[in-house]
Amino acid sequence: PGFGRSENPAHYSTDFLVSFIDEFLKACSIDEVTLVGSSLGGGLSLLYALAHPERVQNLVLIGSAGFGRDISVALRLLTLPVLGECVTTPSRRWTRLLLRTSVFDTSLITAAEVTLFYKLSRLPGNQKAFLSILRSACSLGGVREEILGPIRRGLPGLVMPALLLWGDRDAVIPLRYGEKARSLMPKSSMKVLPRCGHLPPYERPDETCDAILDFLDRQGIS
Repeated sequence: PGFGRSENPAHYSTDFLVSFIDEFLKACSIDEVTLVGSSLGGGLSLLYALAHPERVQNLVLIGSAGFGRDISVALRLLTLPVLGECVTTPSRRWTRLLLRTSVFDTSLITAAEVTLFYKLSRLPGNQKAFLSILRSACSLGGVREEILGPIRRGLPGLVMPALLLWGDRDAVIPLRYGEKARSLMPKSSMKVLPRCGHLPPYERPDETCDAILDFLDRQGIS
């Protein structure tokens, strides 16, 4: 909710988004699931697994939020009132900058890509959704401790198989957080993509898909 062309509810928080995942799975009559999430989606998948470990068979976390306090300075500055609204007012320049800081190979950010994401950012409610979700989870100091604390304490108890997939040039969420999480999650493995930024599914789609499919194959899921 609040991204792309999805609806924009009135309230945003990580608790709301985790409950949305739960309600979505119930509506689809899905009792057990493999969750694959990138960035914020990874953090939400992680929080859902901590809240409902009996329902999560496997986890794939890509450049995942939720493992440490540091995030990019740009995102932390956006949590400030007024400044965040000014900077994220939809524009092609802002869209291009956001995309370029998310990848290592900036040649991938073509005019067509900028136009696509610019049009999405202009949809009613999307700017508010982005800032509301960011501010619910982060402050100028980084990810909020009330979110990190329960995750940090809960990681050793996550016993489902997990794949941590990271770009080695991630400028948004540091690789070291993935490496630390790997040491704490009992059944986790890690795949690091060289010369790749924060968005492996966008920047290295074939290698990302291969890594996920190989992981699922090892878990007996075809």
